[in-house]
Amino acid sequence: MSSKLLVFILLFLPVWIHALGFPHTITEIPDDFISVDRVSELSPSKFLNLYLKYGIPVVIDRGAIDWLQINQQDQFWNYEFLNYKFPHVFTDTTYGFVVEDPDVIASLREHYRTPQVLNFRNISSTIDSEFFFRNPIIAPYPNAVHLDAGCSSTYSVQLQGDKIWLFWPPEELKDSDYSFSPMGTVMKPGDILFFSPGWKHETHVILAPSLSMSVNWDHPDPEFAPTEFYKVAGRKLIDNHPEYCFCGHAWGLGLGATLAAFNCGPLGDAVWSRVTALGKMVAIMLPVLFLAYITRRRHEYHPRKE
Repeated sequence: MSSKLLVFILLFLPVWIHALGFPHTITEIPDDFISVDRVSELSPSKFLNLYLKYGIPVVIDRGAIDWLQINQQDQFWNYEFLNYKFPHVFTDTTYGFVVEDPDVIASLREHYRTPQVLNFRNISSTIDSEFFFRNPIIAPYPNAVHLDAGCSSTYSVQLQGDKIWLFWPPEELKDSDYSFSPMGTVMKPGDILFFSPGWKHETHVILAPSLSMSVNWDHPDPEFAPTEFYKVAGRKLIDNHPEYCFCGHAWGLGLGATLAAFNCGPLGDAVWSRVTALGKMVAIMLPVLFLAYITRRRHEYHPRKE
């Protein structure tokens, strides 16, 4: 392919995508979206009572800027540097991935710390995995609307570039006392975004190169969680989304929600079909085994005469 043809395709690709009706990258938050709350500082108790308890997204403005300042000399939080330091993980062709190498994870955690806002009652939250999202250029299409799998809450740190996040509140809240509108925010380097399961979201890179890291977290204290949000929407989320089939226990909804997971979505259907098949087999075998047992006991008490 000639260089002129490649340039032509790249120039007109956004136009073609828009004409065909595919999602396309935006440069500002739509008018029908309200802004995600943005605060300069937030204590763990205020975070819990104003946002986390009700599952409401919030941004701490420049909450991780010290990560970038502390490492300014070696530019650690820079994709080019990470690619140089860990080439087997941060490759030129990866755009969204989770870090699984334990040595790389240990090195990454030497260069950042769990946000102070997650240090509730002097106990720090536990973190699960580091997910990285990289965009070397401004793509003509977004990271389309989706739900994150898993039962944990998430925080995302913007490390390079600017990115728009759009959020849609769970449909499971429609018939409740909660009233949320779609929300949006522009993330800049050092900003930290916190959000809970159940919120569909979409991202648009507006300044490249862009690099962000998302971390799943939980806290040992069950009170430091989206407790009210789960009470209202948790069971419906489990019923409606296979991503949350087995979150009943983690969300504090009791054994009933955990058992309900067996009839939840494609994954639950697959599990339930196996349980049902096993139940049928047991139902067939039990009378046969019982009859064999009775026959054996009868012969023990009434041996045949020779």
